[in-house]
Amino acid sequence: MSNVLVTGGSGGIGQAVVQGLRARGHRVAVADRNQPQEADCYVQCDLSETEGAGSLIASVRTALGAIDSLVLCAARYDASTLDGCTVDSFTSVLRMNLVSPFALVRAWLDPSAEDPRGVVVLVGSAAGHIGSRDPGYSASKAGILGLTRSLALNLTGRGPSVFSVSPGIVDTAMSRAQPEERREMAISRTMLKRAARPEEVAAAILWLVETRPHYMSGADLNVSNGLTW
Repeated sequence: MSNVLVTGGSGGIGQAVVQGLRARGHRVAVADRNQPQEADCYVQCDLSETEGAGSLIASVRTALGAIDSLVLCAARYDASTLDGCTVDSFTSVLRMNLVSPFALVRAWLDPSAEDPRGVVVLVGSAAGHIGSRDPGYSASKAGILGLTRSLALNLTGRGPSVFSVSPGIVDTAMSRAQPEERREMAISRTMLKRAARPEEVAAAILWLVETRPHYMSGADLNVSNGLTW
């Protein structure tokens, strides 16, 4: 089995991913501000401080050895519309949701070692496809789509493959933080008329980590139940 680093593994989708991976025998390191329910290795950190990406990767390698795959779930969601979004808050969201994943991938690709053979999974959002009233979140998740494709192109032939997974409305603390009217509108646009359970999104991520479908590198998996196509 493999060693996997999961960011944002203390709650929501990240926690479901950690539980699913460990149940299948993988060893999992969690990087998060909060203590996860379970992990083989836990590194407490503020992922928005991207200068620490190298030391984070080094800490996990010391604890578990080589890191085969990355699952980058950590994200910030302010649930603010244009009027409530300042330049500082917009920049902070992009730093957490987009710059941090880039920094971690760069740190993971150690030039002194052979490239990993696993996968990078970036958790995006339906908001990256259809937009959102939250400017920072919408822009950062659209950026995840572009980053996924760019990384896939750059890593062709080197070993790792890169994917994004785009959930719609998911029953997590993050989605419950948005105004109820907006949340219910999103739910009403799904085919099943309900929010996804975190483990339903995690199932797509687990499939990518375990199957490593290299011929699909650069693809985005839509897990929105019709919220977007």
